[in-house]
Amino acid sequence: MKDNKYRLCKDGEGAGHFYLEMNDLTEAAIQIWESSDGEKKTFVRIKISDSDLENIISEYNRIQALQKTNK
Repeated sequence: MKDNKYRLCKDGEGAGHFYLEMNDLTEAAIQIWESSDGEKKTFVRIKISDSDLENIISEYNRIQALQKTNK
C-alpha cells in the first residue's frame, strides 16, 4: 500500500465482500469479548476523516459500477 492510507479491494472468491486495508492504525481500538456461554465477538473502531470516508464510498461506488459494466 506504500503511501496510501487505505485500499478498498474485493476478494475474487467471495461475492459481495469487500476489504478495507489500512496502513496506519494509530487511532484504532480493537476489542475481543467472550460471553459466559463461549460466544466471541470482535469490535473494531477506527478514526477516519470525513474526506477519507467520502473517498472510500466513492471508490466503492466506482468498483460497483465497473462490476455492472463487466457483466
